[in-house]
Amino acid sequence: MTLPSTKELATWVGKPYAEGSCWDPFARDAFRDLAGVELPESYYDALPLFDTVHDCKNKVPFTAAPWDVVMIRAHRFLILHCAIALDGERFIQPWGETGLVICRFDDEQWSKRIAGYLRHRGKPTPE
Repeated sequence: MTLPSTKELATWVGKPYAEGSCWDPFARDAFRDLAGVELPESYYDALPLFDTVHDCKNKVPFTAAPWDVVMIRAHRFLILHCAIALDGERFIQPWGETGLVICRFDDEQWSKRIAGYLRHRGKPTPE
């Protein structure tokens, strides 16, 4: 299975999502509505459907692929937030009252908080 382009997902900027809705409903809506992939309501129940393609503890350079789920730390060790990679430079996430926003991986606010990346098993690994 090949996931579609993330161009349509980028048009969701500003779409209202409440704080804390990064997995359910945002990630679930995006995968279902744009990629035709149903994900479980619980992030933990969805983990078997994904491979960890990069753990940032390894300190090895990595470039995200479209549709990679970006795992973001809320605190030093606690991962409580996720986003979806649009490409190797940007990701989209719900952010407070603003709704969905696009951020850059190299933005200092986020670069130190990214814990790793998950890739849906139905998505081929980029070459």
